[in-house]
Amino acid sequence: MLTYETLEGVYAGLGLPWKKDGSLDEDVFAETITRLADDYGVKGIYNGGSTGEFFAQDFDLFKTTTDILIETLKGKNVFTQIGIGALTTEQMVKRGLYAIEKGADGLQVIFPWFYKVSKKEAVGLYRDLSGELNNFPIIHYDTTRGRLKLDKDLLSEICEVYPNLIGVKYTSFDINSFRKITLEFPKISFFAGTPWLATFYQLAGARGSYDVLIYANPPMVLKMYKLCTEGKFKEALQIQEKLQKFYRIVYDLGFLNYSDSAIDRCIGMSTGFLKGYTVDVKKPYESVSQSMMDELKRRVATEIPEFLNF
Repeated sequence: MLTYETLEGVYAGLGLPWKKDGSLDEDVFAETITRLADDYGVKGIYNGGSTGEFFAQDFDLFKTTTDILIETLKGKNVFTQIGIGALTTEQMVKRGLYAIEKGADGLQVIFPWFYKVSKKEAVGLYRDLSGELNNFPIIHYDTTRGRLKLDKDLLSEICEVYPNLIGVKYTSFDINSFRKITLEFPKISFFAGTPWLATFYQLAGARGSYDVLIYANPPMVLKMYKLCTEGKFKEALQIQEKLQKFYRIVYDLGFLNYSDSAIDRCIGMSTGFLKGYTVDVKKPYESVSQSMMDELKRRVATEIPEFLNF
């Protein structure tokens, strides 16, 4: 089970590999988990974020992906997190209880997004979750897609009703706001996106990262984190600059016009790390064209060939 002290490092958020008939390719999913754990030694792996199309997972598929992740990592020194995002408290509780029963180390929560929840409703959500889930370790996914961003007052109220909120996945690039909130809540582990990890770790109190760039080149991202922990920020920033260059290519090619789910799998496929995946995501969200995917591969191979080595 995760705690504030153990919630640190680089976590990989899995995309889902789809077969031509739209079903999950369970073998590819399990094989990707195994490689991340055995070959590269990530700190943790989680399912049920935007990369993993949590919004497209009905309860049966949620159970399948949860089962595969937890069973594949059994006996390995890798933490598991399960995203339980849903549109109602009842659905979150149902998913949370299932993940806890199966042996998850932590849960990840996002605010419901169809109607924007008020601050009162947000606190009520966590109060209800605390009772139903017995205050099991939770990480909050702080994203504008949840339509309500955390501030220190709201986070204080949530911590009062859910004392075991151990982490926050922070998705903004505002380093000043990030630093203020990490100072205010020293017993919550705040995670930044990988392209900014060295900066946020050094200057603003980040303890790790959740980001798809782990799939671009696992050793490079893990090395950057290790350099951060050793205080070697000059070397870490050199890797950060390369990762930001990768994202500039993604931006230049127009990938940001697509959903994160569509972009993220292409990032992993562009270097060859994600094997057995296709560009396809669940409709109605548009998948990236194969020609666009091929151009990303060409640009990476030409401009940052070091990303092909892992």
